Amino acid sequence: MMIDRGITVTQLQNWLEIDSCQAVYKWLHGVNLPSVTHLHGLSQILNVKIDEILAVEEEKDDD
Repeated sequence: MMIDRGITVTQLQNWLEIDSCQAVYKWLHGVNLPSVTHLHGLSQILNVKIDEILAVEEEKDDD
C-alpha cells in the first residue's frame, strides 16, 4: 500500500507524529500492531479501510 502510493516510512512517522521510525518498521514486519489511533490515521493517509490494513493473506496449502 505504501509503495504503491509513494509513501515512505519517514513520511508516515512525521504525519502520525511518531518519535521513532522503528515503530513503523515493526508494523510492516508484523512484530507489533499499530494502536487504534494510528490505525485510523493510516487508513486516512492510505485511503483504505482499517480491515485492509489488518488483513493477512493466508498461505495456500498444496495438499
